[in-house]
Amino acid sequence: VLERAHGFDRWELAPSARDLGSIDAAEVTAFRDDAIANNRAPFEAGADVPDVLRALGLADEGGEPNRAAIALFADEKALGGEYSMLGCHVVAVDGTDLGEELLDEAMVERNAFAALRESFDFCRRHLTRPVRLEGLQAEVGIEIPELVIREALANAFAHRDYATAGRVQVRVYTDRLEVVSPGGLHFGLTTNDLYGPHGSHPWNPLVIGALYRRGIVDQLGSGTLR
Repeated sequence: VLERAHGFDRWELAPSARDLGSIDAAEVTAFRDDAIANNRAPFEAGADVPDVLRALGLADEGGEPNRAAIALFADEKALGGEYSMLGCHVVAVDGTDLGEELLDEAMVERNAFAALRESFDFCRRHLTRPVRLEGLQAEVGIEIPELVIREALANAFAHRDYATAGRVQVRVYTDRLEVVSPGGLHFGLTTNDLYGPHGSHPWNPLVIGALYRRGIVDQLGSGTLR
């Protein structure tokens, strides 16, 4: 029943109980410029904050933001209360079990774009950088390709169930990286489907649409394959 009603009745479409002053204007401006550079902008180069939000389906005609706008662009002072699930919790563990000593920990209480940047930087800081010898030259890179890290984080923030309590969890262990996204798979999709070609079935179309326009996701369902 929830999936059948999802096209017109979902968390991201509801009024946010916040006004335009709760939006981080600098984040929206940076988004506008990135979307234009990616040739994915449904607005003009000089669009102001209300124009950008309306073009993305994130505000009503009066410029009042919906919940998706808060998830993507909220100023951190506007969070809390019903938006306490936004952001992420990042930890680096000195071992292979969450009960072992924590090397670093932070609660990132930011909008999705800011949380993506901070969690990505956290992973880069705490993953090892082995030296690989290729011919006469040594190459240094992190142990997990940055493309893989970005894909895991982007999927977590794009597809999570925002109506579910709990933040995205990012855990760097000595033997693996885990990214935990609240909620489950929908529309009949299973984990096995992710290993082969599959369609894109976004639970948060407005959120993932904004990530697409900024060049962070592709909306093709090909991320897990790559």
